[in-house]
Amino acid sequence: MKSYPFYFYTGLVLILFMQICLLLDIRIVTIWATPTLWTGLILLTDGILSKTNRSLIHNRALAPLALISVISWWMFEWFNIYFSNWHYQGLVHTLYIRYSGYIWAFATIFPGVLLVYGIILSIMPKILYKQFHLTSSFLVASFIIGIFFLFIPIIPFSMYYVNRSADPDLFVWLRWSANTFYSEFTAGFIWLGFIFLLEPLNYLLNRPSLYAELVLGKYTKLVALLCAGLLCGYLWEFWNWWAATKWIYTVPILPHIKLFEMPILGYIGFATFAWEIYAITALVYPKAITILEREH
Repeated sequence: MKSYPFYFYTGLVLILFMQICLLLDIRIVTIWATPTLWTGLILLTDGILSKTNRSLIHNRALAPLALISVISWWMFEWFNIYFSNWHYQGLVHTLYIRYSGYIWAFATIFPGVLLVYGIILSIMPKILYKQFHLTSSFLVASFIIGIFFLFIPIIPFSMYYVNRSADPDLFVWLRWSANTFYSEFTAGFIWLGFIFLLEPLNYLLNRPSLYAELVLGKYTKLVALLCAGLLCGYLWEFWNWWAATKWIYTVPILPHIKLFEMPILGYIGFATFAWEIYAITALVYPKAITILEREH
């Protein structure tokens, strides 16, 4: 029987070590809780998948995926300027060390979610249902909706500065939204927008595509991603709750009903975020998806 690679045990040790530090509240260590724990999870899950030749490390796909993760999450941080739903606390004061932490933490996001997806996919029974009839009109509408969804959070924020335009009355029909507070309600559009925007491209370019799965009546990958997003979301929030360097949320919808730091409705966003990670990765680096989905 094929044994686990050495880094599987390294990942296990990292998780156990940091969890002990969190329990003992050793803050000089737990400022690095998030990237350390997620590095451990990546090594652990990749080690499990290596037994079925679906390792991102062995197939030299982890580093490119980590780079895509860093770039993509910085983009989501840019969107957060508009809807301002999460904020970091307990950050390291030295800027170059803080940025090293950002890069390390951001690099773990896509690999962590997709590796958990790979494991769930391997144990999930096939889910077959009604085939979805996909038309060219649907693909065009999906793409346009994606663009619109990604633009929505910017509208209230920009209207706050409408007096800087050549003639503010050019946008008199948007004056109703001239309050940055409205942007705080729009985060959900970002967690859906890239799905609608990129899935038509993936389908037409013959990349791994959730739309293509629906056409075939196969829902296994869709559900596996949803489960991976929810599980990773739970782990993110569970470990974040203990950490010295952490994030908190300022959302306007049911903000006091929480599981750890996350308002309970926010966990829906983790599910759709997994679909977005899949869509982004499938478009720019389909090799990673192909590796994880071997024999499926």
